[in-house]
Amino acid sequence: MKKTYKINLPKIKVECPTCKGTGLFAGCCEAKDAAVVCSHCKGKGWVFLNTLEVNNGEVYTIFTTLNRKRGVIRIYESSCGYGVMATDYTVKKEDEDEDSEVGKVYEFSKYGVLYKDWLKGKKPIPMKQLYCPYVYDNRGVGSGPCSRCEEGMGEHMSMNRCKYFRKDHEKCWEEYEKSGKAKYLK
Repeated sequence: MKKTYKINLPKIKVECPTCKGTGLFAGCCEAKDAAVVCSHCKGKGWVFLNTLEVNNGEVYTIFTTLNRKRGVIRIYESSCGYGVMATDYTVKKEDEDEDSEVGKVYEFSKYGVLYKDWLKGKKPIPMKQLYCPYVYDNRGVGSGPCSRCEEGMGEHMSMNRCKYFRKDHEKCWEEYEKSGKAKYLK
């Protein structure tokens, strides 16, 4: 019979391979002056690496300090699939769609958090003009963060069919913030 040994290996703190130790991610939804908090390391810039996970000749860098991401001005917790930027944006004719008419101003400067303040521990404020607490909180069907979620989305719980989405979701944000569930207020 083969003996099995349980070995407690030391945890090694390495730079997050997803964000290269910055704690931030910038992809196709983030303008050159904006970034979102890395979902892999949750903005810490590091992850624990169990020595058994090292494979394929990957090289890991021991984490010492948070690396800076050049050109970033404003940080968001998530883009929730929408484009985000550091400065306000006025919708132009070529950008008009069913949710945004020409001349509408998206006030990005009121949301997220400045990079320098994020580095000091301030949390980003969600971009309330683009999405609702249901999309932001991302709990999944049947566990909406507001009492209005079930009524607004109907029996199929479809976000696309929510009668409050984009039209009256300010009240949803008010309820969400009063409930104590809004982690960015803590």
